[in-house]
Amino acid sequence: MGRGKSRRKRIQKLKRQNKKRAGKLVRFVLANSPKKYSGWNNRYSYQSNIHNLIYKGSIFTNDKFQNCIITDCNFKKAKLTNIDFAHCNLKRTSFKGAFLCNVVFFNCNMTDVDFDEAILNNVAFICLNVNSIRNLDLTSDEVKIINKYPDINHIELLNSALSLASFNQYYKYHVLNVTTQKVNNWMLYCLATQYSSFDDVAKGLYALTRRKDKKGFITLGKYKKHLDSYLKLC
Repeated sequence: MGRGKSRRKRIQKLKRQNKKRAGKLVRFVLANSPKKYSGWNNRYSYQSNIHNLIYKGSIFTNDKFQNCIITDCNFKKAKLTNIDFAHCNLKRTSFKGAFLCNVVFFNCNMTDVDFDEAILNNVAFICLNVNSIRNLDLTSDEVKIINKYPDINHIELLNSALSLASFNQYYKYHVLNVTTQKVNNWMLYCLATQYSSFDDVAKGLYALTRRKDKKGFITLGKYKKHLDSYLKLC
């Protein structure tokens, strides 16, 4: 590697480090690497662009991928818990033999995504074409498909979700809020229908406004974990 190229790489690395220290989002871009990569946890990835990467056997926990390109990637036998894929291009990515728990695919391109021999536990496919997915058991009780816009008329539930937008620790990940004045009905419906009472969900969400530690609510699975604890379901 020449001196000029080496110097540019050092400068780019320093800029990324400075952005991380300042709390700014750092876009991850990498393609066609033969190296096997490990997973990560508690990370919000925005507009990352990864292609033909290997995450075989990796572990991902409480991560959100927003507006990302994740094409031709290998997640074979990976373990994904509390993961949100929102508005992502996952074309031809493989989850063969993977374990997915509390995972949401929302408005994603799932063309030729392969779930052969994958174990799915509470996995939601929202506002997307499931017919383009390979080896997905649509009859499984662990698979939830939501393609009709949910009309939520429970005022307390909507107000509780909307109140979370007043706190940037919740709002910045846009899990339950589209804007500070608009709730994401798709995601709220997906969460609330996992419980027997919308009243209980409304109370559980409102309790978050009084919570001291508001960190880490990056995914819908994290909200579910809170509600399960609040409602003493676990």
